[in-house]
Amino acid sequence: MELRFAAALAAGFFTAGSASAAIIYDNGGPNQTNLYFGDSSYVYTEAAENFTLAAGANTIGDVHWWGGCAYSTCPTGAFTLNFYNNASGLPSSLISSYNVGSAHQTLTGNAISLVLIPEYSYSANIPALTLAAGTPYWLGISDSATTDVTWGWETTSTVHDSAHAQFCNDPDTCASGGGWESHPNDLAFNLTSREVSAVPEPGTLTLLGMGLAGFCALRRRRRVV
Repeated sequence: MELRFAAALAAGFFTAGSASAAIIYDNGGPNQTNLYFGDSSYVYTEAAENFTLAAGANTIGDVHWWGGCAYSTCPTGAFTLNFYNNASGLPSSLISSYNVGSAHQTLTGNAISLVLIPEYSYSANIPALTLAAGTPYWLGISDSATTDVTWGWETTSTVHDSAHAQFCNDPDTCASGGGWESHPNDLAFNLTSREVSAVPEPGTLTLLGMGLAGFCALRRRRRVV
């Protein structure tokens, strides 16, 4: 009986130290329809989508998104995530930038558009980033690894504001003359809080050890009596 109670106590301590990551902003999942380029080797070097966080859910720990490479499988990615302030409905000043490498690039088995571009899912942890609740911001994504193919961020069918932004670095080609441009369609991504593992903190381990030691002592005492 005592051993079962001690096991339950231990399980309670470990459960208390665990929590799953919660989605704090969901712009929608991929729809296998289209993608918009955000590749440093291309005219459009970065794609961006706007978001607003709610009070009490405004610290970002993980970023998840979907995309692919034009008419080809993607080589190992080298992604940069940028967070921007908003000005006149476009990204403005840079808040934070994170180089996240391949970002757990994983083939999903789906294809994007009628030309069957292989779809990938991506995820990356970032240092906890707390932003003001109720304020619009932008997430920008750029890949610098694809020199012979072009990476793009996939669209979603979830209607947000039916617009995203791309950065054009060629004044002669871009309609805007270079810089951020507004384009139609929303892009697929979500933001989550940081996932907490099920490893208890040192103080919890100390309490757990004291509790188990107490049960062992009680059992020994009962045997002597």
